[in-house]
Order: sequence, then structure tokens, then C-alpha cells
Amino acid sequence: MQPVARTLYDVLGVTPTADAEELRRAYLSRARESHPDRYIDAPPADRGDAERRMRDVNEAWRVLGNPRRRRRYDLELMPAERFVTRTDGTMPQEIVFAEVDGTARLIRGLPWMIVVVVLFAIFVFTAYAATGGGKTTPLPSNNLSRCVRADGDGSVSSAACGSPGARLVIQTVDPTQQCPPGTERLAPLSGATVYCLEV
Repeated sequence: MQPVARTLYDVLGVTPTADAEELRRAYLSRARESHPDRYIDAPPADRGDAERRMRDVNEAWRVLGNPRRRRRYDLELMPAERFVTRTDGTMPQEIVFAEVDGTARLIRGLPWMIVVVVLFAIFVFTAYAATGGGKTTPLPSNNLSRCVRADGDGSVSSAACGSPGARLVIQTVDPTQQCPPGTERLAPLSGATVYCLEV
């Protein structure tokens, strides 16, 4: 008859439904019983047995004392009994959600947050660079078309694009602002709006 393999729960002398505090108490008790220092004057065989038992106890605690490792071990050990409720009311499936704390989530999401911040910074930089950083104002509401003509009296009037003397308006700005590079500034005598014209 083949011997039944001992589980880590057997090593600590607890049932698989034991809660974390029961596991801790069982580990401390087994460690006191099996510690090799208690067998200093014992024959080498007994001391060797004590060292082996202590290694087993430490390994059982290393796995069962950590909720994530314990869950993984439980799933490997007893897949059919995976829904057994422990005395502390937890189930292996609930441990999955309890073991990921806010710090772990933050660390896991940090690379994505950095990517979003970098993309946002690139967007803002390119938007600022494209407009020259100046505040643009829409065309005035006096029904001027996208093309204007400078009249001899210092005023500006709308003109059909392509007609003699008509110039394409790229944007309008306040008199205190500069026109974007590659445009020509046209400031009518009224001084309310400056036209930036295509060169």
C-alpha cells in the first residue's frame, strides 16, 4: 500500500479550513517542538530528524502564511473542494479580490498613467506650438468672408476670394497679439481686430 502524501496542513497539524490565526499558532507550536536547538545533545540521527521537520514546518508556513500562495496551493491540492468555507468566513475565490490592495493596483497601473500623462503633454505642446501660444479670436460677426481687401481709407472690407486685391485671412487676433509666422499683419484704423493674412 502506497503511503498518503502529507499536505502542508498536515505538517502544521491543522485542517484546510483553518483561518490565518490558527495557522500562525500552529506554526509557532510546531517550530518550538521541532527546533534543532532543542536537540543539541541528541544523537546525530535525532538532530537530523529535527532539522528536517523544522525545514518542513518553515516551508508549510512560507506557503500557508501568505494568502496568495495559500490560495494557489489550495487550488493545486484540492480542486474539487475549492469552495469550502474556512472558519474565518473566507473562501479561496474571495481571497483573490482581498489580496490585491490599493498600492498593488496603483503600481500595476502606473505605466498606463505615465503613458496617458505623456500623451496629454504631447497634445498640449503641439496645440500650443500650432497656435503660437496666442489667443485667437474668431472672425468678427460683421459678415466678413474668409477673404478681405484693404481699402484706401484704412478700412477692411470683405472680398470674393480670387478677386483683385483680395487676401485670404488665416486668423484674427487682438491688436496686442502677434500674427503667426508666415502671415502678414493687417491692422485696420478701427483697431478692434487685426487680420493675419496669407503671404
